Amino acid sequence: MILAGVGAKMEPHVRCIAHTLNLASQKALKVYRVSELLVKMRKVVTYFHKSPKATEALREMQIQLHLPHHKLVHDVSTRWNSSLDMLERFWEQQPAVLNTLLSKNIRRGEAMASLTEDDMTLIPEVIKLMSPLKVATTLLSEEKNPTISMISPIQTKLQRHFQPDESDHLVISQMKEQFRLDFDGRYTYLQDLLHYASALDPRFKDLAFLDENETKDIIFRKITAEVVKMNGQIIVRQGMVIHLMRTRQLKQKVTGAPTERKKRQMMSLP
Repeated sequence: MILAGVGAKMEPHVRCIAHTLNLASQKALKVYRVSELLVKMRKVVTYFHKSPKATEALREMQIQLHLPHHKLVHDVSTRWNSSLDMLERFWEQQPAVLNTLLSKNIRRGEAMASLTEDDMTLIPEVIKLMSPLKVATTLLSEEKNPTISMISPIQTKLQRHFQPDESDHLVISQMKEQFRLDFDGRYTYLQDLLHYASALDPRFKDLAFLDENETKDIIFRKITAEVVKMNGQIIVRQGMVIHLMRTRQLKQKVTGAPTERKKRQMMSLP
């Protein structure tokens, strides 16, 4: 696609931001401890999906615990946010799921006993870290409206969100590092263009997502210079059009050729 864009002289090429987020998110989820957790989640979800008896027991437990009657969600390998959906749904239903798994009325394999206290501690931490990415992906997947003006503000927010913190769980620190390694180098060659797009969008025109006022001033000056340049080009083109019209009128007077108005009048004569 990049080569096709260059061949068609469609420059600059702005890569799909939703796809970029997907790639970086996949890197974060491939941290060994998280990958291991997702494998356990899939086994639990698959167990309930394949066992009608377990599904019925889960439904009864949901009623007893006054939980939403939601089914567990299985993730899809090509969509990172489906892994988050799986974790969120499990966490919503975890009292019912765990109580159902402890029931003597259903048969469960060894995989059902694999969830540990560390897993239960890690799940909400992963959800908290990855949820802003899900929101960003949804916003940037808009089909009817342009989204280029949203890239810089969202990129800045995500970079701040994934900054290391001393209070982070070790696994969360590893996830942040893997995400930053993939994401931080993206769009560096397009920063000016993305900043211009944001400045021209009424929602982001104050460039509040940028910390330095000097950077904002430079962006506004560059936009102003570009507008002046465009206005100059328009004036030149208008001058050329006027010159051509006057030349045509003069030529018609010299040659005696009838004008368009006279032609119409002559055509209307009986």
